[in-house]
Amino acid sequence: MKTVCYIVLSFISLTAFCQQDTVFIRYNKNEDENNVSYKTDTVIFSSQYQRRIIYGNMALPGSPCQNQARVAGLELIGMTGSDCEEQVASVLNYNEINKINRTDSTIEILTKIGAPCGQSFLGDIDYIEGDSILHLELIPYGISASCLCGYNISFKFNFITDYIGLRPKIKWIEINNEKRTRKPIKFSKLPIDTY
Repeated sequence: MKTVCYIVLSFISLTAFCQQDTVFIRYNKNEDENNVSYKTDTVIFSSQYQRRIIYGNMALPGSPCQNQARVAGLELIGMTGSDCEEQVASVLNYNEINKINRTDSTIEILTKIGAPCGQSFLGDIDYIEGDSILHLELIPYGISASCLCGYNISFKFNFITDYIGLRPKIKWIEINNEKRTRKPIKFSKLPIDTY
């Protein structure tokens, strides 16, 4: 009876361990969208703190630059991107900031990016407090085709006032350190703004 109890307890503990640190990924292994054939992969992580899976268009999770911006009062809460919106002749001088939407607690920045067809993007930020510049960093990855596309990418931020009680003093926003994409951002005076 003792042996049976040890076997049952061992099985339960192994099952619980695998449930915490295992991720199942299911994807279509065929390139043809009409012929769907799913494949399931299993990823086992050595620690629950290492469960980071990068897929599609997304913000890079927990980068040092994001942590630095968070301390300054700005949190990147999401990044979304479109598939190829239009084919373009050249990606030179294509990147631009289309629109900046601001509320009392958030900023949303809509951009247009040029890259090879079939790309996805990882987004990161770098906030340089002394220069008052918010850099939007976009890292293309994935299958590169011979054509060039225009993509719409959106960044969304929250203001955090828990750390220092002030909002970051952002005066400029630019994409991938390209000065020609730099746009000014203007804020109305609010009680907790320091502009």
